[in-house]
Amino acid sequence: MDKSRYLIIGNNEATWKFDRPILFLGDWCLLHERKYIWNKLDSLVAEPYGMSKSSKDKDHIKSNEIFNNIFPILRNSLNQYHQVNHDDRYWNILLGHWLTRYINAMINRIGTIEQCIEKYKISGVALFTDDQYLLATNDTHSSLWAFNDDQWNNVLYKSIFGYFNHNIPIDFIERNDSKRFIFKGLNYNIPFYKKFNLHIKDTISKFLKIFLKDNHIFVLHSYIGKLNEIKLQLSLKQMPQLWLSKDIKLNNKPDLKLREDLKETIKFSPVDYKEKIIFEMLFDVIPICFLEGYQDLNEIVKKLDWPNNPKLIFTSNSFDTDEVFKFWTASKINQGTKYIVGQHGGNYGTHRYANPTVEEKTSDIFLTWGWSDGLEQHTPAFVLNNLKYNDGQYNQNGGLLFVQDMVYHRIDTWDRISEHRNYYKNQLSFYDALSNNPQSDLILRLHSSHSHTNPFEAKMWLEHNPNINIDYGDNKLNKRITQSRLSVFSYDSTGILELLSKNIPVMAFWDNNLDHIRDSAMPFYKELIEAEIIHLSPRSAAKKINEVWDDIESWWNNDVVQHARISFCEKYAVQSKNKITDLKRIFEETL
Repeated sequence: MDKSRYLIIGNNEATWKFDRPILFLGDWCLLHERKYIWNKLDSLVAEPYGMSKSSKDKDHIKSNEIFNNIFPILRNSLNQYHQVNHDDRYWNILLGHWLTRYINAMINRIGTIEQCIEKYKISGVALFTDDQYLLATNDTHSSLWAFNDDQWNNVLYKSIFGYFNHNIPIDFIERNDSKRFIFKGLNYNIPFYKKFNLHIKDTISKFLKIFLKDNHIFVLHSYIGKLNEIKLQLSLKQMPQLWLSKDIKLNNKPDLKLREDLKETIKFSPVDYKEKIIFEMLFDVIPICFLEGYQDLNEIVKKLDWPNNPKLIFTSNSFDTDEVFKFWTASKINQGTKYIVGQHGGNYGTHRYANPTVEEKTSDIFLTWGWSDGLEQHTPAFVLNNLKYNDGQYNQNGGLLFVQDMVYHRIDTWDRISEHRNYYKNQLSFYDALSNNPQSDLILRLHSSHSHTNPFEAKMWLEHNPNINIDYGDNKLNKRITQSRLSVFSYDSTGILELLSKNIPVMAFWDNNLDHIRDSAMPFYKELIEAEIIHLSPRSAAKKINEVWDDIESWWNNDVVQHARISFCEKYAVQSKNKITDLKRIFEETL
């Protein structure tokens, strides 16, 4: 580079320099509401790490290798400390998702720093001292938000810097306003009717416990809908139960001496410096619920009013961040309970870097939406989601529904924030390329998480066009879909599969070619591209919409489009004529 620059690693301006050339480590430093500040600086944004397909492939392989090397060590250490003897499956159910994310995120953070040091002349960097700041979060869900947090990442980067030989001057800045990351929850404005519904469900759930038997099948967050859950339980000849998740609050705090002792007692020979860093920081970051809070969480689980000896457990969503469900399920599996997990959305069976997932590997049966890809757990089924629209239900004279993606947590090996920055540019390109009629009829549907992950998204769109019609999520998505002439997803969304399965006009676009698609799914996506349902650029999608806008029905019902739709659905989005009968058969065969 032509001149040295001061490195900025986060969005806290206390660590910035305003009197010299600077280098932002990533786009996460650039908050939209502070654009009037950073836009005036002599600055560059460092090249994002791990964005190419070859880099993602390499890092994905590396992540799996590190997981396979570290997981047995961690399992043995936790078994010994807690004086238990649980197997791989038990611990994978409890912490497999967290460990995978931790390894992926560390590969990203290490790679980002290493690449930055190699590519740029750095005159200095500011880091918080925060010697008392602890990286351990309470649980899996909290860790998701910690990976996004500016101070948490600053402390993490400080540790990573210490592993590299460099002569970069470090300015240490004192900050003692917190001791560790505490996730305080998301401030959803829950309408009164939803609170009332929850109260009614809780009352009914308590009443139904009168009829509970110890061996009852347990169904939680199945995605088939509460009414179908009741029908399913009746078909299996048991009094229906209405199960709800249990909220907990662990009061345990990280025990630094314990964590250091555990790290020191483990003999581990890392294969390279990345694995060394990831292992040595493991006990700094592992959530409290798996260590200091483990016994307390077990006691909570023992006192649950859930079945003591369920024949079968079925969920499509609680397997990741619901610690109570995971602890309870892992303990029941050890007693012989069967565990069925349902696919709850898209990307399963198609995504290149989620293959296989923890829930696919740890279940007895994994119900797919029709596909099978090598695991004995894979059981082809159908779209489980309780879709709220009928086959072919759309408004031929309606508008254009433009559905937006979320800003993803920083838990992958590549730079998700840079990826979203490019994504947003593509949204504008698509919008600007639309002709007057579809553009004036467009409704921009923001992702349900936008207020927490991208709070200035609406403002950015309004700055681009003050007259754009924005749906902030106040209306149900299914209602918007049935009122629209065409729904457009600008990412590889579950909604694409759902609408294809219901024969509702849908189009999608993204710009990474098919780099995120696994080889086995490639032919089916290519057929959707040939039918111009999927496009590989925003302008291509806009051009097609301009062409067919006045007669969407003729385009959607032509032989090429329908053949591609049916072919894809037969593999990845099968419809069931009777979900209850089909699920009952699968459950009975499992038992």
